[in-house]
Amino acid sequence: MINNLKAPSLLDHQNRSNERLDDPLMEISAVDMPLKPLKILYQDDTLIAIDKPSGWFVHRSPLDPRVTEIVLQRLRDQVGAYLYPVHRLDRPTSGVLCFALDQASARALGTQFMAHSLKKEYLALVRGYVENEGMIDSPISFIRDKIADRDRGEIADQEAITFYHPLAQWGSRDFPL
Repeated sequence: MINNLKAPSLLDHQNRSNERLDDPLMEISAVDMPLKPLKILYQDDTLIAIDKPSGWFVHRSPLDPRVTEIVLQRLRDQVGAYLYPVHRLDRPTSGVLCFALDQASARALGTQFMAHSLKKEYLALVRGYVENEGMIDSPISFIRDKIADRDRGEIADQEAITFYHPLAQWGSRDFPL
């Protein structure tokens, strides 16, 4: 049970081809396996911020309809409330992900994200040697999906500017080898 709701069986998600499964282990349902809750970093009456695991979609997507690691459904079941995604993180990306608990908060936060008025900071381990701080100005090209974007017109590149500065170097006195 997840928040007093019966979870669908694994067979519902993994056997969409209606093939016969003789493996008794496949009869174990999601109800029988405890689901690890998503880590909530912040929550109030209007907003929930979580630590999104790498490899998870924020919401269902035509890019991979078979995927079962969906943050929106899992968190909704975990907190027992309807949620509004405020922004997205790519599937391979982990990090802070925000959801609003009502439409007004979703609109307000969405407006801030669209206006780029929120400051976002990232920490990364990089391979190689970064000597000085700098800037990367590399627009993001839109990669059209054959199904989801077939009716969309031309889409301009999205501006993407990243300022960086090294915090430490492996092999230095900060991080000896």
